[in-house]
Amino acid sequence: MRIDQFLSQRYSYLSRSEWQKEMARGNISYNGAILTKFDKKIKMGDLISYKGRDAAEPEVDSNYSIIYEDDYLVGVNKPGNLPVHPAGSTRYGCI
Repeated sequence: MRIDQFLSQRYSYLSRSEWQKEMARGNISYNGAILTKFDKKIKMGDLISYKGRDAAEPEVDSNYSIIYEDDYLVGVNKPGNLPVHPAGSTRYGCI
């Protein structure tokens, strides 16, 4: 399978043409080497790395309170736009 097909199927938050643009920008490495062409065929065991985009994380409301806590459980009253764990475009602004 070609690397652009694999990336667009496995990581569908970017389309195949967007993954191709990321490769052209030098943001994808294949077994340690920067990959700029998207016609590379991949195989099991290959290491593919994505440098990512320089996008700012979305603003979140960090106003939360702990309403219950014991040795096994924590109850948190939090706003809906405050993620519990890193996901999507949020890596650091979470509980």
